[in-house]
Amino acid sequence: MQYHKIIKNLRIDNNVSQQTIADFIGIDRVTYNRLENEKYSIKFDYIIKIAEFYNVPIDYLAGRSGTYQKSGNSSK
Repeated sequence: MQYHKIIKNLRIDNNVSQQTIADFIGIDRVTYNRLENEKYSIKFDYIIKIAEFYNVPIDYLAGRSGTYQKSGNSSK
């Protein structure tokens, strides 16, 4: 699975809006939408922030680890 599908699935699975995650990363919602829809390449800084937000390993976002557990992250 490619990163754009992974970050979209994480967002949907955790019932988080694009605006919420975009605000956490420090980008606008349109830019985040373009990341999810593979219109932009993702910067490593964004990968780190997304992993932090969802409390998942970076390997998971890269498609190298197949599972994650919903964490009830207080960042949301």
